[in-house]
Amino acid sequence: MCLFFLIPLTISLVTGYIFKNSAADLAELMILATVFNLILSLALAPWQFQLVVLMLVLISSKQFVPQRNYRTKPEENNDMRIF
Repeated sequence: MCLFFLIPLTISLVTGYIFKNSAADLAELMILATVFNLILSLALAPWQFQLVVLMLVLISSKQFVPQRNYRTKPEENNDMRIF
C-alpha cells in the first residue's frame, strides 16, 4: 500500500499547529494550507481509507440532520370560497 498520502497529512497537521500558535496575520494563510493539504491527502489516500472516511461521514451526518415526520395532521375543512 502506497503511503504518499501521509506527507500532505503531516504537513497539514504541522500547519494546524502553527495556526494555533501564530498571530492573526498568518492565520488565514495557515487555514488555507491546512485545508488544501487535507483535501490532497484524502485524494491520495488508498480506497480503503477513503471508504472508512465515507462511512464515518455518513454515520455522523445522521446525528446532525433532524428526522422528519412526514405524517400530516388532519386539517380542518377551511375552504376559502370566492364569491
